[in-house]
Amino acid sequence: MSKIEFTNLQILRVAMGAWFFGWFIRFQYFKTYLFTFIERYPITFDFFPGFLQQGEVSMVVFFLPILIVPALQIPSQRRMIVASMTLLVTATISMLHLDTYNDATNVTCFWSAIWLLWFSVNCHRTDVAFRTQARFLVQLIVTVIFVGGFVGKITPAYLSGQAWFEMFMSKDSYFFGSVLRGLIDADPRLLSRYLSWGMIFAEGCMGLMILVPYRLGAICASVLMLLMLLMSNTVLILSVLGCLIGMMLSLLMWRDIDLEGDR
Repeated sequence: MSKIEFTNLQILRVAMGAWFFGWFIRFQYFKTYLFTFIERYPITFDFFPGFLQQGEVSMVVFFLPILIVPALQIPSQRRMIVASMTLLVTATISMLHLDTYNDATNVTCFWSAIWLLWFSVNCHRTDVAFRTQARFLVQLIVTVIFVGGFVGKITPAYLSGQAWFEMFMSKDSYFFGSVLRGLIDADPRLLSRYLSWGMIFAEGCMGLMILVPYRLGAICASVLMLLMLLMSNTVLILSVLGCLIGMMLSLLMWRDIDLEGDR
């Protein structure tokens, strides 16, 4: 095995490990939601096929990624392909199931799993074209997701700061909001408006990742996502962003390979 092929497997381990971590960081919440709430009060809606309404299905699917642990411990191309397919099936069913369809985690994990599967199938390649394609696809996924987030926030509630105020500034339990109110003597609603504008601007910047050199875009986007963790006051946001951060940073392991334009 060449050095590059070995590095490719390590990249997969990092990216897949981040996917795995982000998925199960919701364990405490889903343990209560799936095994208490859904079990006692099952949700039904005729639009969804019977298979996608059964609570047992969502429970089993949530734990399905545990099957990839052997691939993470002893990676090989074949194991990584099977593991990636497992993650893709997991995210797809969760994205379509009545109990879990509204969770943004499923969307980011779905696209990340597609990339992981593509990378796994091609991880034996050592040509520059493969490395360029891998980086471009990561940039494309991040760009599409955050352009959607940017457009989705161009609403009166976000532009006025009302949504931000209600989510992060109206309760003392939110650490970031409490600290800001203590440091800045300003109307909390006005402060919320500026912070909301800042979030919209940040998502817009991440939506431009495809236009900048890969290394710069990956580092800046990862820092902005970690700032979202601070501002949202919950580690659960890593269930949405963890797989994206893992993909972006894992490809920085190719630092010893000269790529045109550092893409």
